Amino acid sequence: MPAVDGPVNGGLECTEDEPDDDFCPPPAGGAKVPQAPIAPTSGDSAVKSSQGGEEKEDSTAELKLEDSPPPPATLDAHWHQLEGVPRPPGIGPRYLAWSGHGHIAMFPEQGRLEVKYAAHEGKQEQIRDSIGFNMAAISGGACCLAAGEGAEGGSQLTIRPAERWEKAVFQASLGSAGEAVEAVACGETFAAALTSRRLLRVYGLSGLPIGVISTPGRSVALAARGQHLLVAIGASGSNQPKDGEDDALEYWLLDVHSKAQRSAGRLPLSPGSRLRWLGFSAELVPLTIDTLGVVRALFGTGPGSWGPASGNAGEWTVVLQLAEEEAKVGPLWTIDAKNGALFCAEVGTDAIEPQPAEIADAIGLALPESSAKSDTKRFGHGACLRELKWQLPLGPFFSCGAVAETVLRESLLSRHMEEMVAIGAFSTPEEQARATLSATGGKSAALKLYAELVKGDEVERALDVARHFVAGAGASKMLSFAQQFAEKAGKHKLADQISTLSRVVVASATSGSPFGATAAKLQTATVPKVVQREAAPLFEPGEGEEENGPRTPASSRLAASPAMSLMTPPSSIVEESKPEESREAPTQVAAIASVATDAPPLEPAVPAQAPVISNNPFARKAKPLKGNERAPHLLRDALGGGARRPAPPVDSSSVEPAAKAARLSS
Repeated sequence: MPAVDGPVNGGLECTEDEPDDDFCPPPAGGAKVPQAPIAPTSGDSAVKSSQGGEEKEDSTAELKLEDSPPPPATLDAHWHQLEGVPRPPGIGPRYLAWSGHGHIAMFPEQGRLEVKYAAHEGKQEQIRDSIGFNMAAISGGACCLAAGEGAEGGSQLTIRPAERWEKAVFQASLGSAGEAVEAVACGETFAAALTSRRLLRVYGLSGLPIGVISTPGRSVALAARGQHLLVAIGASGSNQPKDGEDDALEYWLLDVHSKAQRSAGRLPLSPGSRLRWLGFSAELVPLTIDTLGVVRALFGTGPGSWGPASGNAGEWTVVLQLAEEEAKVGPLWTIDAKNGALFCAEVGTDAIEPQPAEIADAIGLALPESSAKSDTKRFGHGACLRELKWQLPLGPFFSCGAVAETVLRESLLSRHMEEMVAIGAFSTPEEQARATLSATGGKSAALKLYAELVKGDEVERALDVARHFVAGAGASKMLSFAQQFAEKAGKHKLADQISTLSRVVVASATSGSPFGATAAKLQTATVPKVVQREAAPLFEPGEGEEENGPRTPASSRLAASPAMSLMTPPSSIVEESKPEESREAPTQVAAIASVATDAPPLEPAVPAQAPVISNNPFARKAKPLKGNERAPHLLRDALGGGARRPAPPVDSSSVEPAAKAARLSS
């Protein structure tokens, strides 16, 4: 067999004429291409055979090892499929990322990458890989590729938007030459990376830095969907755990659009396990899977999700366990999650890591055989997936256990959707409409469980269902239906309890206090009834009047005498004389007395009262009068009575009755 003089091309060469117009040039020494095994010449065989039979056997064994292809990566022990982190050691084509948005496949023997978006059926990009990318993430709007610490030319991060505008590729800068990318993620309008400097770097799709955040521990993984970013890092002070030890991890749930932290805390794992998968569902529910197959979900934050009353944290709930199913069919490679289910690819009992299909399968080119076995299953976007519904581990409860699990799961998901709708987490109107519909769901399943419990004489549990899953804001009609159903079933005591619960819900909605408060708390939380009370008089009776004049309050005078017409002639006004004037002019008193005999008698003058000292700071202070100066009087001055004039002679017939005579105090 003749010796091979040059390297054998392991794949297609990308040219400048291909759609990818931004691939990097190959290094100066040329791209690394695996060398084909060199067959020994006849001379070499003769020399070795002459040296003895033992050396001949050793050389034959070495040739057999070189001829046999290396085995592909297998899924055993603490295997993981974390997207955006370097894959474990293995040979042959591999998936760097595979999710509901598409996949990114690596073909190291051919020196290329394959990018396929789920939204662009039948279209895929071929990218030359001369750098050695070993990390990738994909979303509906872009993909990002990264090379780690050992790459030629140093660590790099490249962002490629799905829809080209001016440029097709953008380079994201790092802080220094010694900083290396350790994990990447790609959202709708951003890309993120965890680096060896314990930094979380967030970029726009153009590579523009929009955030640099310090992390307390080692880098573990990233996941993104929409505008949300899920960060998994090692706890502060923790190191890589040994076999059998727990891995102390923390998580951050970040909203990149508002630059806010929605939740943070410890990331729960099963005892002695490791993190296997990290991602989001289509409803933006954060999900994790550990190496023991336990699936956990973070349903919302704050009250209603078992989080703190102040918000900014939530609790993880076990929604599925894969260990029993994987024991039957082999490892399950998680691809996507939506509608309360997990979608996985069955790898098979041989537990070989999923490998992408060669390009020869699509265009029929005769390429060199892959290093993987011929019977290896091929996967990728469009492959058949298995749907596994979420199921909370409630255990053997009673005859309605399946319905009870559905009610609890849908109530948690409904609470999460309420929060997502409130913060505007969904970008399209269709997603927002579906989320709003899901937020109002869950009540129908609760009413179904309530009806089955009432029929089975489980009235106590039926009341618990109504109290914890039916009652709430806008549930008056449902509680009324539950009450009528109990009455028709003859459960009158249950109907009375539902009626009481309905009144508490209405009172809670009216007062604005949270449901579940006691009656005493509801009474203290409501606004007290306003009782109209007569305000205290601003001025004390007689303030501002003459010291010797009458001290009758204005309110009493107005109530005692009718209102005087403004057209009343001045001649009808009868003035009361002062005691000082009567002593100085007795003749005038006699004249007035003669008139009084013919006219009706006037009301007696009110005796003078002692001046009242008021505590009102706004009371008017009466200035002391000088000599015969009189205090100002608004009505008298308006009618021209500012200067004292003698009364004109009046006829007895022109004098009005006493009941109609106006009384003026001077």
